[in-house]
Amino acid sequence: MENQQQRRKRSEGCIYRVKNSANWYIKYYSHGKYHVEATGSADKKVAEKVLKDRLAKKTLGRLIPGSSRVTFEDMEQYILDDYKTDGKRSLDRIKISLENLREYFSACRAETITTDKINIYKRERQAEDAANASINRDLSVLKRMFNLAIQAGRLSQRPYIPMLKEKNVRTGFFEASDFLALREALPAYLQPVVTFAYYTGWRKSEVLDLR
Repeated sequence: MENQQQRRKRSEGCIYRVKNSANWYIKYYSHGKYHVEATGSADKKVAEKVLKDRLAKKTLGRLIPGSSRVTFEDMEQYILDDYKTDGKRSLDRIKISLENLREYFSACRAETITTDKINIYKRERQAEDAANASINRDLSVLKRMFNLAIQAGRLSQRPYIPMLKEKNVRTGFFEASDFLALREALPAYLQPVVTFAYYTGWRKSEVLDLR
């Protein structure tokens, strides 16, 4: 007969199979009801590991039922909606990063986008001769995607996303007095351009391409 501890563990969660399916499912109790997830694996040990992960997050108060179904595309939509709603003018710029990220993470579930996979992404982009600064812009967009999903209550955490060292660090910044003297010496049509560049830190090509 089952003892009290065994009955309690079974009530917290279990793994099982359904008819005509080789894959395992997990079932656990959280937020006042039972939740069912497909593990997508026929390996019993994988299913046990997934269930253990869910119960550990539940104990720590970090379990969000349904978070395993959040995909890269879901997070992509969050950041696009955020930029459109706030009227941010750099939308075209993040679309470039999203295109880069999509080539590697398309159709991935958020929980499978780990630090290891992100580091592989960085190495592959470097192999394509992408500058570290460009890769870092992609990583910043990825961080924002995760943060927006967390704010929406769809995820409880994001992976550690280490940034790369940038070799093309900008130097030769003006002191305020030097900037003012330079601006006064420039033609009137150039003064708004250098003023904008001074306060934003944008490169010349970025400023002149702005529409």
